[in-house]
Amino acid sequence: MGKFTLTDVSVVLNVGGTNYDLSDHVDQVGIEYKKETPETTAMGNSHRTRISGLKDWTVQLALQQDFAAGSVDAAMYAAFMATTNPTITIKPVNVAVSATNPSFSGSVIVPTYTPISGSIGDVSKMSVTLEGSGIMTKANA
Repeated sequence: MGKFTLTDVSVVLNVGGTNYDLSDHVDQVGIEYKKETPETTAMGNSHRTRISGLKDWTVQLALQQDFAAGSVDAAMYAAFMATTNPTITIKPVNVAVSATNPSFSGSVIVPTYTPISGSIGDVSKMSVTLEGSGIMTKANA
């Protein structure tokens, strides 16, 4: 797959064995990988030195809110209330996983949930940051 526009991203949240396909409510999605870089500079060094530290990741979602059974609110409220970590799976295109359409998945925690937010006349939307718990895996088939 060469250059492409995000028009059909797949976002599936699994909470307690129930899959919530949120794909048709996604306005924006982002996966961010981070790594700590502890400094190891010592006397005699002329430049700062660092080592690779702990890794972390988050998923940012902007969703059009929907209070219908099995939709956005049901998924996010269940994920927020869950006592075991939900899992999320994201693919750039909503088709089978392949070398050009990888999936990214892992366990998440929903630290905050704002079910209603907006101004008069706005489309009801909600934003949430899902914090990774453990490794995010990338599958290419």
